[in-house]
Amino acid sequence: MSAESTKPDPHAEDASEILAWLDEKPTLSRHVEAGRKLRELHELNAGLFTDLRLLFVRNFTIEPIEPFIKVAAYRAGFDADVSYSSYEPAADEQLEGLLATEPNVVFVGLRLEELAPALAKDFLGLARSAAQDLADASVDHVVALTRRIRDGSAASILVHNFVTPFSLAAGLADSQDPGGQLNLVRRMNVDLVAAISEVAGAHIIDVDHVFAGLGLRNSYDDRGDRSSGAPLSPIALRALADTQVRHIQALKGAKVKCVIVDCDNTLWGGIVGEDGAAGLIMDAKGPGRRYHDLQQTLRDLRRRGIVLAISSKNEEKDVIDVLRHHPDCVLREDDFAAMRINWADKAQNIESIANELNLGLEHILFIDDNPVECEWIKGRLPRIQVLQWSGSSGDQIAIGDIAGFDSLVVTDEDRSRTELYRADARRTAARQEATSIEDYLRSLQMVAVIGSARPELLPRLAQLTQRTNQFNLTTRRYDVSQLHEIAEDANARLVWLELRDRFGANGIVGCGILRRQGDTAVIDTLLLSCRVIGRGAETILINRLATNAREMGATTLVGEYIPSDRNAQVEGLYGRLGFIGPESHGKTQRWSWALAAGVPESPDWFKIVDQDSEGA
Repeated sequence: MSAESTKPDPHAEDASEILAWLDEKPTLSRHVEAGRKLRELHELNAGLFTDLRLLFVRNFTIEPIEPFIKVAAYRAGFDADVSYSSYEPAADEQLEGLLATEPNVVFVGLRLEELAPALAKDFLGLARSAAQDLADASVDHVVALTRRIRDGSAASILVHNFVTPFSLAAGLADSQDPGGQLNLVRRMNVDLVAAISEVAGAHIIDVDHVFAGLGLRNSYDDRGDRSSGAPLSPIALRALADTQVRHIQALKGAKVKCVIVDCDNTLWGGIVGEDGAAGLIMDAKGPGRRYHDLQQTLRDLRRRGIVLAISSKNEEKDVIDVLRHHPDCVLREDDFAAMRINWADKAQNIESIANELNLGLEHILFIDDNPVECEWIKGRLPRIQVLQWSGSSGDQIAIGDIAGFDSLVVTDEDRSRTELYRADARRTAARQEATSIEDYLRSLQMVAVIGSARPELLPRLAQLTQRTNQFNLTTRRYDVSQLHEIAEDANARLVWLELRDRFGANGIVGCGILRRQGDTAVIDTLLLSCRVIGRGAETILINRLATNAREMGATTLVGEYIPSDRNAQVEGLYGRLGFIGPESHGKTQRWSWALAAGVPESPDWFKIVDQDSEGA
């Protein structure tokens, strides 16, 4: 029996067996068969995958992507239902009906060859001004369609950019011309990014970059294009599907929040305790380059908001000396939020780091060159991702391709996350020196800035709703487009809280959402970053929401608590603040506050700055 005719075990207990069978030979027919079997598993095991509704708004035949995107979605934990617009979506009166089915994600994929045929196929016949006019009109067309989708749907929108032409009408001379075909399409993509960034909850998928990585020739199916208007080859469809699902995962922000790395023969070549600092190699050329490149990759991750830490069996003073003084060391002491440099069990050290940074183990990647240590961590801490480092080019690619690092937005808080953690360490030291908790809180000299959400803050607030678990009363998750709708709703309020103290800024750490329902205003969302738990900052949010509720004409403020696996610590919060209750409505507890009696007060150890009253 041929390998292609072998079917996956119909009694497979989990999806991994089916996906392993597919990966042996990832042909189109195997994708179709694997998708069918995974669907059966989903139907037999309720809740095995999360339902995901996808809508393609397109002007060419993209249906052949379906088996690829369904399998890619299953790998990410989704069961995808896929639908398609007509080939002329801008003129499609049925588009609103498709949007009314409430897709989770809408892909906008308009092929330049169909949108502006002259730009793609008769470029040399166009005057420069006419070519530019067509280019501007094409970008405007995509943006207008994206805005129409936004007006009719709360879905996340992922917009394909334009693919640069493989065959250039002017040949080699085209790339020498700033106004040539290739450079014009490149400028169109830059203009498209700028315009789409103004649409709430819309992001670009750089399809041009994906296909360039594959090779434009390999990505195009001339026969399919001519016979059925399906221009993408199977390899391009699979790569595009993987990229689309990766973007869907990235909508919630990075899953991997911390990289814990070994030192000897990982961050640098050699053993510092035996070779000394002078004997280590990590220069940018020669045998040290693989270590230099790893350090550069890790530094770039830190700048994107991924926290770095060290777990190394070494003498601490030796490692610190290298980080502070070695001329070839890219990473320095301040790049790391936590360090465990000792001779203890690495599993225990990693757990200690996770506790210090208040991170779940599932959010950690561990990198070590030692296969014994890697297997030990896998066995003791199975929720952690482990990468055994050999320094090969494959390892470098493996780090760059880890989807868990992906986020479609990098906020100011992301860029300064390591500094935030280091400031937290100084606060912990101050807490140990204080004689009481109130003395400690007063010594922090905290300034709380609160205000109504502005468009530029929505990415950070969406990030908070997606990531915050412990101090989150309802754990409702929102993306940017949904928060934009809430901010525009006259019967809702969306507020944010920023905190700073004598040790530095914490950034935006709190979010509250209020919804008016007649005479009652309900706190839909109340959350704080785990980094500021225990300071009483939640009372500032509640005070603002209560004030908003009175201004909206409500007589009763209701706080909701919905239990989750990780928010037990806030179960009695409203009761401790004087709310009456709870009343149980299924899993939801509802606590009430009569607004005629005033609003809940905040502790006097905060200086509160009201951005709204200051007109900021």
